[in-house]
Amino acid sequence: MSSIDIISPLSSKATALFPMLFVLGLSLIREGYEDYQKTSQDNLVNANITLRLEDGEWKPIRWDLIQVGDIIKV
Repeated sequence: MSSIDIISPLSSKATALFPMLFVLGLSLIREGYEDYQKTSQDNLVNANITLRLEDGEWKPIRWDLIQVGDIIKV
């Protein structure tokens, strides 16, 4: 609404644009930081070891190497 000259209380479109870009920039930084934290946590969890049944015996395997259909001990 503030970009429409007839009804805008502001004299310049840039006056309305800068606060919006500031808020969008902060949101972008926050989302990026949260994604980085999630990735770090996922990497820590995926590094855990569990046991997979392979040829009749339990062998250690990292969680990120488990595939669909594997029999594992939790």
